[in-house]
Amino acid sequence: MSEHTGDQRLPIEGVRAYLHCPRRFQFAHIDDLDPDERVQDDRLGLLRRALCEALRHGSSLAARARSSLAKDWTEQQLGLHSTAQRAHERRRLEAVVGAYVEAVGGAHAEALSATRAGGVKGELVGPDLPLEATFESVTITAPVDYAFRSGSTLTGVRFLASPATLGSLRYDDEWDGQVARRFTEHTDQDSDQTHPEFVGHLLETAAVLEGLRALRDHLELESVRTCRYVVIPLLDRSATTVDWMSETVETTVEPVDLTDRYIDHHTFARTHEHRNRAVDRYLRAIVADAVDGPYDPRTSPSTDWAHIEAEACPECPFAICCGDRLESEVGIDD
Repeated sequence: MSEHTGDQRLPIEGVRAYLHCPRRFQFAHIDDLDPDERVQDDRLGLLRRALCEALRHGSSLAARARSSLAKDWTEQQLGLHSTAQRAHERRRLEAVVGAYVEAVGGAHAEALSATRAGGVKGELVGPDLPLEATFESVTITAPVDYAFRSGSTLTGVRFLASPATLGSLRYDDEWDGQVARRFTEHTDQDSDQTHPEFVGHLLETAAVLEGLRALRDHLELESVRTCRYVVIPLLDRSATTVDWMSETVETTVEPVDLTDRYIDHHTFARTHEHRNRAVDRYLRAIVADAVDGPYDPRTSPSTDWAHIEAEACPECPFAICCGDRLESEVGIDD
């Protein structure tokens, strides 16, 4: 993140990190410490690059994606230690490509071609197609992997690794009800419940939709009235079946449209745009805290140390260098 000036920039991953712990945000986005990359992230990167390369060309989607994957595959280690492991992982990733094309890839490729044919000149395919949204005079960068127009709607799509972080957002298809309750549980300072991953997806949705509106205006898509944000988990082990005898892998891909989970229909009725006043207000508060600090998880006004210590610390990639965590483990008092 840039210094505290008039040109402040904050990646959406920084917002999500702050929800887990202000100190984690500081280590990753202020101090620029770089934890070890996880194997699953490498696999997601392989798929992201292969699918985007295929979508950029538009035709023979599955064949192009598998060809791109094969070229990239030889340069990746993925922490695998045997020929059999590598062969299995390659079959798994190729099965994901086929499942994506069957589920939505073919339709999305056609929509992309139609969008280009409509005269759109800007880039529509990433990976990491940059979108920018401004909250509290801070520019939040929230990339998608591709975007396309369908009728009067501009849709942004982002590939994810696991659907686990979505929680009930996978199944609850509207804001009213469980989604609103869980959001309120997290944001209520008197609540004993926190849902940082769940809320992080809602804040990301707010930023992406704002970024898509800016992209719409930049591309002069005057016919576009609304924007939508879809995430596609690609590495869902629960959706994967392996036949070790025949050495085959089958899997499915299930996109999740986060737009309806985010929309507050009271706000929509006033603005005629896909917005949520409560989520947007909370995003502004988190952005302000992230920019201004302090990053002490024990005193931050928007976090609770007991929850951080119990839930965020055990899986934190910076735990080994975190004084707050070490003090807690050895019982050092001020």
